[in-house]
Amino acid sequence: MKSPAVWLSVAVYVLAMILALLSDLAQGLVYIGLSVGIVALVWLVFDITKKTQVEGSQIRRPILELALGCLVYLVFEFTPNPLDFGDKWGLGGILRKGLLLFVLPCVFLMLRKHTLSSMGLSLLNWKQNLKVGGIVLACLAIPGALFVGDTGSVILSGQVNIFQAIPALVIYFIHNVVMSGLPEEFFYRAFLQTRLSQILKSRLAGILVQSLLFGLVHIPNVMRWHNMTPWEAFYSACLLQAVLGILFGVLWDRTHSLIPGVLVHSGSNTLNNLGDAIALVFG
Repeated sequence: MKSPAVWLSVAVYVLAMILALLSDLAQGLVYIGLSVGIVALVWLVFDITKKTQVEGSQIRRPILELALGCLVYLVFEFTPNPLDFGDKWGLGGILRKGLLLFVLPCVFLMLRKHTLSSMGLSLLNWKQNLKVGGIVLACLAIPGALFVGDTGSVILSGQVNIFQAIPALVIYFIHNVVMSGLPEEFFYRAFLQTRLSQILKSRLAGILVQSLLFGLVHIPNVMRWHNMTPWEAFYSACLLQAVLGILFGVLWDRTHSLIPGVLVHSGSNTLNNLGDAIALVFG
């Protein structure tokens, strides 16, 4: 807790809470309630992983590796996508994200003599890691469906039946794994968080800093998804996406496996957005 990065991160979260309450008290309380619930899941993760043994790893020249990761992300974020095929599945975007946020960093780390296990790409303890991810996802499913996305309203209104919903969710989950779950969990947690923790000499600081970055880069999407102003998108991203980034970061820190993070990340995106799943699969 002595790290300046920790106090800076806490200050940003407190600012987001204040802005949410000042903007719309009722909605702000919902955001804060959801964020507190997500943080509560962190303690659940600690409890169900208390017997998990994780080997720490020392990274040679972590600043160099972090600098390369930042450069790759800037290329990803601020250059046009030459692979945009204009299809509804967004295959060009998936290929570009996969290449820049997963394949390229992975190859770089392998050339740097990092093992697949240190990158979270091992099947060691896969059953336990799958169980951990499944428990956390189950806890997120109902509040996420009712308060975050459109799944609750789509089901309660009777717009879809079970024969549409189940295959749509299965296919949409696979889509989310390759579109966001795997590349983002690898880049933000296995790559970014690991190096930040070593540079800042604090695992907590690494988790909080990567979570804020994860939330802040979602601001343009939040503005587009929900027709929000920049300030509204700021507190929304901090209290939802960034706090989820804390949960994902703790999953990585406690298991050093991508399995639980990818499962929870992809699963929550899927279960929150049944309308998108139906439109993608049957539209």
